Amino acid sequence: MSNAVFIIPGFNDSGPTHWQSWLEVRLPKVGRLRGVDWARPDLTHWVDQAQLQVQALGEPVWLVAHSFGCLVAATLAAIAPELVAGVVFVAPAEPRRFAVSGGLRNTRFDQTPNEIPSLVDIVPHALPASVHSVVLASENDPWLSFPNAEAMAEGWGSHFVNLGEAGHVNTDSGYGPWPALLQQLERTIQEGSQALRKWTRQALERGDSAEFGLGPAKVWSHEDAQGLPRFAF
Repeated sequence: MSNAVFIIPGFNDSGPTHWQSWLEVRLPKVGRLRGVDWARPDLTHWVDQAQLQVQALGEPVWLVAHSFGCLVAATLAAIAPELVAGVVFVAPAEPRRFAVSGGLRNTRFDQTPNEIPSLVDIVPHALPASVHSVVLASENDPWLSFPNAEAMAEGWGSHFVNLGEAGHVNTDSGYGPWPALLQQLERTIQEGSQALRKWTRQALERGDSAEFGLGPAKVWSHEDAQGLPRFAF
């Protein structure tokens, strides 16, 4: 695999026996998000750090994200598509469980009013057409309902893979070494490369050079989310 991959763990990081750590040591060109407070999921700070670290790799990357990391990956892909070739989202977390200001909200968000603003109005509902993606979701994920996982995949324009009853697709649910994920990544990269060539050809034929998102990158803030599509659930 010649494409660069950037791994984005979620809340509380991915330990040494997690599938993300297993994958990391098996890829020839790989980076991993560092320099964040893993115990405090803060979308602004995590996106800023991911953007800087991906830029340092010097080429568009494939993001492989888990849980809260999926929200970071989607935001980065939306605001800096020139840095992202594609995304593999594994067990995305419910954006309403996280506060705009950082940290967790009331976990009974769907039953109890909560005045703390959530990320549901911040995380983008759609991704640029140039970003190929796939969502791998679990039917019994405690961090996101299966219908909402399907809705997120549909909004992002992602291929959807049902993993069955796989919990949160982490070490606790038995996901350490995961050869099938490596195969999925290779297949998705191949499909994404083909889709990008087609999209590029069509954009050039239309003369839509602005679609390529070229230009200097900037540090992201919540104001950048204004105007991005929102989740409806």
